[in-house]
Amino acid sequence: MFIGAGPSGELRYPAYQLDKWTFPGVGAFQAFDNYMLAQLKAQATSISKPEWGYPPTNAGGYNSKPEDTQFFSNNQQNNWNSEYGQFFLDFYSSSLIAHGERIFNAANTIFDGYLFFFFSSKFSLFILFYLFINSYPVSMSFKISGVHWLYNTDSHAAELTAGYYNTAQRDGYGPISRMLLSVNGSFDFTCLEMRNSEQTESARSNPEQLVAQTRGVIYILILIFKFFLKFTFFEKKKNRVLNLIQLNIVEKMLLQDMIQQHMIKL
Repeated sequence: MFIGAGPSGELRYPAYQLDKWTFPGVGAFQAFDNYMLAQLKAQATSISKPEWGYPPTNAGGYNSKPEDTQFFSNNQQNNWNSEYGQFFLDFYSSSLIAHGERIFNAANTIFDGYLFFFFSSKFSLFILFYLFINSYPVSMSFKISGVHWLYNTDSHAAELTAGYYNTAQRDGYGPISRMLLSVNGSFDFTCLEMRNSEQTESARSNPEQLVAQTRGVIYILILIFKFFLKFTFFEKKKNRVLNLIQLNIVEKMLLQDMIQQHMIKL
């Protein structure tokens, strides 16, 4: 079951709204409502940096290019890689992950690990009763958007405005994967079918590398989780999880190949 957590059902901010944005613009940060402003101000005050309690005002507009802005450019004051930039981006992405965790925990509470089908037929009540008695298990997941444009830049501006703190120097998908792992959720990713050769040069896209990065992060977390499970006493849960995340021979070979080619960033 897919759990909707944002625009188009994806866990992200509405950073590239179609009535305001044109591909491949950087998008826009969604941190100017009263709630986000209050949270950001409180976070900045807690580290004795009240002047950081505001979103970037130098990040351009929806259709800007990274180099046309101060925030997404390199070697600019208060840019994405400055102390202020790192503080804001960590707050922005962490808020999205916390939002996803709250929604997933609510879904777990409602469904309690079970799926009920509703049919408009004379057998519906019988089927519901049967599923209730037999506790039909359900696997739930979040859809993560494949923001592939501007990936071939240092700042990865489009990913940043969407809420994925992923840059040339930092992996942004490990924290999302760890959150999903903690709530027994699955990571569903888009743009798997896309090829670099199909993209325009001006978009500076790299969907193949993006997919390889997210796949590598997930596989490493799975291997770590498997190792951890060997030392737990929750055998019932352990067996259930291992059945869901068992790696086959091809996947193990792929993981080893990605490690050797340094395609995995943690």
